[in-house]
Amino acid sequence: MTEERRRAVVRANFRALWVFLPLLALPGVMLVLQTVLSRSPSAAGFVFFGLNAMVMGLLLVFAYVWIPRRAEQQRIVFGEGRYAVTTWFGTSRFAASDVAGVVAVDRLSLGGVPPAHHLVLAGHRRRLLLLAGHMWDVEQLRALADDLAARGVPFAHLDRPVAPHELRAMDPRLMPWRQARPIAFALLLVLGVLLLCVLVVAMMLALL
Repeated sequence: MTEERRRAVVRANFRALWVFLPLLALPGVMLVLQTVLSRSPSAAGFVFFGLNAMVMGLLLVFAYVWIPRRAEQQRIVFGEGRYAVTTWFGTSRFAASDVAGVVAVDRLSLGGVPPAHHLVLAGHRRRLLLLAGHMWDVEQLRALADDLAARGVPFAHLDRPVAPHELRAMDPRLMPWRQARPIAFALLLVLGVLLLCVLVVAMMLALL
């Protein structure tokens, strides 16, 4: 990964983090509002809000240290049919025999980010690896795909814009449901957060 690409990846992850933080803050804010508007205010809401703010602060410190360091460690190493790919979530090690198929997509957009080239590796039961062009050069991904194809792994190249749900329609192993239907997944996530907030407020009211 080049230095310019690494910086772009770090910036993109920081933006995603700042979008996620308000969801974490929502339960604490609701409890403070409930405490302020209550006829018999309790310090419990303010204590919970303080703990909530402390957790978010620790998360920010951890992210600002971990994200740049992890971006520097990302790499693709392969040879003799063995592969090691280091991403945000650790190092995936596999052999060519573990890969059921490879799909290269010229333009794919995931998570609301601009479209880019992607390389998707399907395992025998689920997706094995997803490598996004925002982090990897086309030459890196092409070299990996060519090596796998040379070892007999089925390879497909989609030279047109492709939506996540189209990849899932081709093969469910290429794209999990949460990424194929991001709006539905986001609605379920928001609903879960709201239900959690209601549950927390109801528990706090029961303690007043």
